[in-house]
Amino acid sequence: MRNVGNAFVKLGQYRDAVSSYEAIMEGNGDIDAAFNLLLCYYALGETERMKRTFQKMLTFKTLGAEGEDEIEEGEKDVLVDDSLREKIKEERTHFLYCIMTAARLIAPVIEKDWRAGYDYLIERLRHYEMRDSSSHLASELEMCKCLYYLKHNSYKEATEGLKAFEKKDKLLRARAATNLAYLYFLEGDYESGERYSDMSLEANRYNARALVNKGNFFFIKADYEKAQTYYNDALAVEADNIEAIYNLGLTAKRLGLYEEALKMFKRGQSLVDSHEIVYQIADISDLVSSPATSEWFNRLVGRVPTDPNILARMGSLYAREGDDSQAFRYYLEAYRYFQVNMDVISWLGAYFVKNEVYDKAIQFFERASQIQPQEVKWQLMVASCHRRRGDYVQAKRLYE
Repeated sequence: MRNVGNAFVKLGQYRDAVSSYEAIMEGNGDIDAAFNLLLCYYALGETERMKRTFQKMLTFKTLGAEGEDEIEEGEKDVLVDDSLREKIKEERTHFLYCIMTAARLIAPVIEKDWRAGYDYLIERLRHYEMRDSSSHLASELEMCKCLYYLKHNSYKEATEGLKAFEKKDKLLRARAATNLAYLYFLEGDYESGERYSDMSLEANRYNARALVNKGNFFFIKADYEKAQTYYNDALAVEADNIEAIYNLGLTAKRLGLYEEALKMFKRGQSLVDSHEIVYQIADISDLVSSPATSEWFNRLVGRVPTDPNILARMGSLYAREGDDSQAFRYYLEAYRYFQVNMDVISWLGAYFVKNEVYDKAIQFFERASQIQPQEVKWQLMVASCHRRRGDYVQAKRLYE
């Protein structure tokens, strides 16, 4: 039945998958079947059944929770099978992962107010902790709730919630401090952020996120060598930490080490192929006059076709190569999406003058004059266009 249910999920037939997983649950259900059933209910938007299934997940027993004392005693006994103990730990880790993943998934949707959804699940997890006090699941979800405030731009609530963890155990305090350091960094309160960054590192010197946070504060101070040290330390702990890789690329770029920066950004691209990383590769390629510059910017335009800054960069590239028709195309698109870029407006005005299309040139120079009314040259350019097209009366009036 499990394989049948999995097949229905792959086909997107969630109702049929539910029937299969419910049949398993009626018999000898387990955490995996319950988790898959909850996912199906999530896909179908059935909130009450999500709650019921989550509650069912919490009723499953895991040996690691009840037999913790036996395991600790066993560690002192050389006759205890190490592989068995490791198996028990793996099963417990998997069980807690399923519970936490399910909670994070459904918390924002099971109630009309997402906060009420989190509160409902936190309460259920607190009841569960009465028989498994070492799981810390309720506290984990409380921290997730604090971070979810960020999606609603509620920085104050997120910060206040995380500060409450300062009174809890060392591990949770360290995790809260890591998140608080990041929050204060975003808000520009670097002094408070660095203080929390130090707290998280004191608790765990091998916390990759905390090391990245510390590096960020040195980066803001323009102490790029120290920033590099912390980013490299983060990579030594977590080789695929994308924040550390990206920030190492930025640091090398600031230091003028363009080849090293390119290496880091391309390493990052192999992990997360985001348009931010592609932009950095394109920008550095332009700085070193690489023949691949146009190719990278073309890739970028394919991903963010309405970004006026990227379109303007493409226009600039073609203008430097002497391809005015392509430059005009990209500059005009850039202007369509953002009509106050003076470089774009100036180039377009000059392009129309060059091609003796003075009516169009006047439109762009008048637009420039509206944006910079104190700048005399734009009115002079308008007057010049009137003179070139033979409207001497209007040109004289503007010159005067």
